[in-house]
Amino acid sequence: MWGSQPQLNATGGLTSLHEAWALVNLSKHFSFKFGRQEINYDDQRIFGNVGWAQQARSHDAGIFIYKTGTFQAHVGGAYNQDGASLSGTIASNGGYKAFQYLWIHKDWEKTIVSGLFLNNGKQIIKTLPDGTEQAWDNYSQTVGGRIAHKNEKLSGFINGYYQFGVDGDVLNTAISAYNIAGEVKYQLKPRWNAGAGMEMLSGNSETEINNKNNAFNPMYTTHHKFNGTMDYFYGGTHYGSVGLNDFYVSLKYKMEKVTATIATHLFSANASVLDDGAFNSQGLIEEMNPNLGTEIDFVMAFNLTKGAPVKIGYGHLFPTATMEALKGGDYTITQNWAWVMITLKPTFIKTEKK
Repeated sequence: MWGSQPQLNATGGLTSLHEAWALVNLSKHFSFKFGRQEINYDDQRIFGNVGWAQQARSHDAGIFIYKTGTFQAHVGGAYNQDGASLSGTIASNGGYKAFQYLWIHKDWEKTIVSGLFLNNGKQIIKTLPDGTEQAWDNYSQTVGGRIAHKNEKLSGFINGYYQFGVDGDVLNTAISAYNIAGEVKYQLKPRWNAGAGMEMLSGNSETEINNKNNAFNPMYTTHHKFNGTMDYFYGGTHYGSVGLNDFYVSLKYKMEKVTATIATHLFSANASVLDDGAFNSQGLIEEMNPNLGTEIDFVMAFNLTKGAPVKIGYGHLFPTATMEALKGGDYTITQNWAWVMITLKPTFIKTEKK
């Protein structure tokens, strides 16, 4: 039953079915993939598998795939409900009622270009005075793409997405939001690589009355890959908030068997934040400094053995009073974390081609 298990299934006890899909080759260039599956595109900013979490993310979906040479086009969709019913198709588990999307991708020798259109439906359920439930779907649209280039020394990318339609979560209002990102990396020496980038996710101002939702929603992204490893943003909160500006620099050192990376993020609010405790000379509430803080992340990666990569990391956040105003807590208390992750990639069946 499509939709019977949440995408980020954290309630399945010790055993859960993450993927169960089939791929049917319809012709030389066409195929159809259907069932429970991960959906990953480009840098996973809109569609990702959240592979760092124990439960990860999968969808009950069907995808028509066209591939010829270096060009691909995917047309996918999902339609969810909690379970079999004689009437109605209530979907409260999957996070969405239905979606349809088109993804196109073209590879050149050093450049790739992708485009994405997503029509995302959220089900609104209202209980009537007589106790019966009425449900309808609100649809939002996300359109955009990615251009990436890489040569021997220099690599980089540019992402851009725009959202419109109707919000199906909280505001239930019209959407007008954007996401812009870019990054450049340069090979300094054979073992050293330096990078710099930025990302802007639009948000809702706390000082202006607006009848639209301007907060960008990265939908089914792999949150942990973006905006620092401590997941203060979009890893579970910050949706519908003041947005985010993330400016960062990184330095990577690669040895024969070990890779070490250090990155620094400068966070600020994309829209204005109210200061509830301060008033100006006109008696109006003041705006807070948009600076949210600085995060420093360190990650070291190596292989225990073939098929067993290990990552060790440490993150430290230096937040501001504005971060406290948005997130709560006490910004003067030390905020950090350390972690280790071992991933096993076994080969269960090995055959030789004749």
